[in-house]
Amino acid sequence: MWSIALAEGGHVAALGTEPYVRKANGFHALPLPQNLIAKASEHDDAAIYFGRDYEPRVMGTRTSAAGEAPIYWRHTERGWRDGREEIGQLGAANRGGLFGELGNLDPELVCRANAQCIIKRNSGWVTAPAGPTQKRVLLEQGTLWGLDAAGISTIDAHGWAIAIAAPEWHAPGPFWATAGSAWVSSDGALFHYAGGAWQRVPSPIASPAAFWGERVDSLWLVGEGGAAHFDGQVWRRSTLDGPLSAVAGRPDGELWFGGKSGLFRLAARPPQAAR
Repeated sequence: MWSIALAEGGHVAALGTEPYVRKANGFHALPLPQNLIAKASEHDDAAIYFGRDYEPRVMGTRTSAAGEAPIYWRHTERGWRDGREEIGQLGAANRGGLFGELGNLDPELVCRANAQCIIKRNSGWVTAPAGPTQKRVLLEQGTLWGLDAAGISTIDAHGWAIAIAAPEWHAPGPFWATAGSAWVSSDGALFHYAGGAWQRVPSPIASPAAFWGERVDSLWLVGEGGAAHFDGQVWRRSTLDGPLSAVAGRPDGELWFGGKSGLFRLAARPPQAAR
């Protein structure tokens, strides 16, 4: 379970074996209290985000023999606590995992499958049907995109609607999307949507785990095999070794990579391609 969150003002948070946040004097661990730590029989699928107060949040799903339970933890000056009061009616249930996208940008999204989604904007909240399945979600250029086996969808007050229907894939994994273009990892390969059609292409790295990009001609992919950059024409392997599980960046070129071997910052992009 690795993720990285960035916010304006140089804020950085990372979630590996435990949460970390960067302050003026470097990175500091933000230990979870014992009551929030998963037991040996439980599995967490969660990610770290910044709230609008620039304090970290962790959101996702805890799975155990009893089923799925929500994770929505909020960090304050007193440490971590259950913060589900922030998500209205979704915070009242003790069953069913959460998915969505949090951060400093509009809109934020919190959903529970077979229940509802809350689309949170500075101008107010709107609820929408969540649909029957959990989705992978990202926010790109003001649009919320959600991926499941049926394809890539967008959401409004009426719920999710397919924007790009799925090709023949088995289990779609990490993805990136914007208007008219998408990348999805599945079955050990990449599926690229452009010009109104899907094309299956070899993955430049083994076991892709995450995408991050600013635009269609500047996209990153990380995984067990390291990292690769797409310039709009071809993928090129970087010299950064794996295993990597998360990548995030800023428009000024600052990039962050995370995985089992630690957290890495690159001030310029792209790194020199491996020859």
